[in-house]
Amino acid sequence: MARSDDLLAGAFIRSGDAITFLDRNGFIDGNDAVLQMFGFGDKSEYLRQHPADLSPEFQPDGRPSRVAAEQWMQRALAEGHVLLEWVHRRKDGTTFPAEVMLVAFMLDGAPALAATVRDITRRRQAEEEVARQRETLYQSEKMAALGSLLAGVAHELNNPLAVVATQAGLMLETATDPAMLGRAERIGAAAERCAGIVRSFLAIARQKSPSRRALRLVDVVQGAIAITAYGLRSNGIEVEVAVPCDLPPVWGDADQLGQVMMNLVVNAQQALQDRPGPRRLRIAATEAADGLRLTVADSGPGVPPEIRSRIFDPFFTTKPVGAGTGVGLSLSRGIVEAHGGSIALEDAPGGGACFVLMLPRAASPADAAASPVPEPSAAAAWRILVVDDEPEIADALTEILAPLAARIDIAANGAEALRRVAAMEYDLVISDLRMPELDGPNLFRALRDRRPRFAGRIIFVTGDTMTGSLDGFLRETGLPVLEKPFTPAEARRLVVAAMSAPPP
Repeated sequence: MARSDDLLAGAFIRSGDAITFLDRNGFIDGNDAVLQMFGFGDKSEYLRQHPADLSPEFQPDGRPSRVAAEQWMQRALAEGHVLLEWVHRRKDGTTFPAEVMLVAFMLDGAPALAATVRDITRRRQAEEEVARQRETLYQSEKMAALGSLLAGVAHELNNPLAVVATQAGLMLETATDPAMLGRAERIGAAAERCAGIVRSFLAIARQKSPSRRALRLVDVVQGAIAITAYGLRSNGIEVEVAVPCDLPPVWGDADQLGQVMMNLVVNAQQALQDRPGPRRLRIAATEAADGLRLTVADSGPGVPPEIRSRIFDPFFTTKPVGAGTGVGLSLSRGIVEAHGGSIALEDAPGGGACFVLMLPRAASPADAAASPVPEPSAAAAWRILVVDDEPEIADALTEILAPLAARIDIAANGAEALRRVAAMEYDLVISDLRMPELDGPNLFRALRDRRPRFAGRIIFVTGDTMTGSLDGFLRETGLPVLEKPFTPAEARRLVVAAMSAPPP
């Protein structure tokens, strides 16, 4: 018997887990581990506590701790043992999650309980980290799927848009009737608006390395407003843009800064949509000593003081499940800081939230100006091969380039283009990037191997440069690209620039 007592005493005293004995009147005994866990230096002080004193007033499920504890004790006494999770409170008032095993036994003829308490803070942190990583992966997979979807939509939509835009441009060049000219202008403007929306969507999902250059801030703002226009308009939000066109350019990646602007506009829209009117959004920019200051201010409810320090934390959101991911502001801050700028939250005049961005100027204002492009010459008489699997695009290019060419041939894919190049000397090849049988990159490689002089005499036409492999190919080769939809003037200028460049 003495040996059994020694074994039990050793297991109780030296156990790494906190072990305590209790009945309905309170604690009976506890080991050293339980004293350390709850922050008591003296066992007598611990034994004077009531079990409810070592718990917060309420448990996470909303039940008062006293009520919930009594229910668990009753169940343990009835069933012999129970395993539960509980939130405890230390002597200093801090709380921690715990796993508790309650085992019923008889002590001096009366029911009692042995409680083994294990701090599971680290386990909870690990579970939260796994959940965070899972959410990150889920969001990444969603963006990848969105990117693939938008790539296909852009390619399919940009082809008919290119036909509309080029035909509207040709009508403007050839029509003499004022009514016809007016119609052509309206058609061209509508096509360009559609094209801008498609480009903005592509910018959101584009997976490519940052490409920084001098940018007009007004263009970045107007791009974000264009893509969110329907949501703003349908929610009755008045938008005021006070971004002067003559501000110095900023230095940055157009797609990334556009995503920041869109995140801020969408956040403002969500804050305003359930508010009584008037609903206002004001975007303004001014020049400051250390760069450009851009503000996005709304007349919404603002951000409560208690969460202001957390709004830029990853995955922190005040929106209900399904309405927000908590990545928008965190991503925006990362982008702005990577550009050498800053983003902060202030109170908007009259209430609401006001996000303030500081962005660096471009190194030289001259960087913002487009490089001069040679004007087409009426005396040019080049032989051009147009390669495109969309007959309407090929026909439009043929009509556009007719004033520059002595001969224009059409090939429906890269394989047919190779056969034509073998039989005819061309000065320039204009090819789509994505085609059946033999696509643009493989056509380029075949021409480079068979006709090295073509290495610098190829222009690619595309409605989708977001695909990683295509984007990498274009950056690697440095070849000119005509993005759909395009105007007749843009196509001619690019052809003249390509033909005016020194031979490779």
